[in-house]
Amino acid sequence: MKKLFASLGDEDSIEKIVGGIFGIIAIIAAVVEMALGGFDAAAVAGGVKDIAGTLVTIVMLVVAINALKPRKKPAEDFEGRFGEEMERVIAKYDPLIRKDETVKGRYNIADDMAVLYENKKCGYDRLFDFDYEKGELTFFVHKKLFMGRSKDDFSDMQVSIIKDIAPKAASTYDILDKTYKQNRDGFTLTFSRELCTGEDASKVVDVIDKIILLYIAEYKKA
Repeated sequence: MKKLFASLGDEDSIEKIVGGIFGIIAIIAAVVEMALGGFDAAAVAGGVKDIAGTLVTIVMLVVAINALKPRKKPAEDFEGRFGEEMERVIAKYDPLIRKDETVKGRYNIADDMAVLYENKKCGYDRLFDFDYEKGELTFFVHKKLFMGRSKDDFSDMQVSIIKDIAPKAASTYDILDKTYKQNRDGFTLTFSRELCTGEDASKVVDVIDKIILLYIAEYKKA
């Protein structure tokens, strides 16, 4: 019995279970009634009729419950869908991207892009901070990611990378404002409207996915 209940999925409900139990009881009662009637033709016909009626009632009950029960859907709220979609992105680029469990809205990137192509140890630095309340997405462009441990100056390359990536993203997606803010160590994109729905979340993650691809392209150029 424990195994039976453990195997029931989320789509099952207590109403279905109780309905099934009472249906079984009703069928047993019909069989007993036939036995007491001596299994003559009239008793068997009446019993079959009762069993058929019980089965029809059970089926109708289950159909009615399924029709009234809300269907389980992918998370439709913004934050729920955003988390789901980012898990997909993390899996796509594994082990390049990691969620930062200490800061809400922060995701990190390996400090060596070569982890995409070979098995090696690496550290992780901030890739972006997403401020849902402000509607801002701030990306960071780190020297170590693009130049390794080189002692050469990174400032010109950093500016070039920002100017290659930020305008391209801003001009591609309607959900973004067409301008961006260049920061000391990266850039900030702002959204052209309030972010509310699961569809908005999917579009934000599309932007992030595109920028990760642009980071990879810049790394290959470097």
